Amino acid sequence: MRRTITIIALFSCMILSGCGLLEGVNNTLNYVNDATAYVQTLNDAAAELPGLAEQAVKDTAALKELETKLEQLKTDIQTFNEIDPPAIANGLHDKIVTQNEKLESSIDSFHQQVKKGNGTIQEFQNSEIMTTINEITKLRDQIQQIGK
Repeated sequence: MRRTITIIALFSCMILSGCGLLEGVNNTLNYVNDATAYVQTLNDAAAELPGLAEQAVKDTAALKELETKLEQLKTDIQTFNEIDPPAIANGLHDKIVTQNEKLESSIDSFHQQVKKGNGTIQEFQNSEIMTTINEITKLRDQIQQIGK
């Protein structure tokens, strides 16, 4: 009887620890999916923003759209920064958060220029917005390596 209880207890412990392992794998895969989607959002923004900035020089509606896109990008940044990464991704997540802070600061600086009436294509090109987005998108391979 004692032996049966011991076997059942050991079996229960193995099952429970296996559940924790599966949860860790699921958290890691969820993080990889979220981070990959975020990087794709930045990649899409990098493709769209320069043309929009160029149109914004001549068209106030395009300028409003550019401001809206940049505000949405800031929201996406803040949402990503709040993700609780799995332990295996802490270092990479910290790198992305650091770049995100730089990106958010660049967006704020450009937005201030726009408010002053200096929101030109040159100001946009000279901002660190595009450079920082490109730096973050370069981390895509590292993100995907976590999921393997």
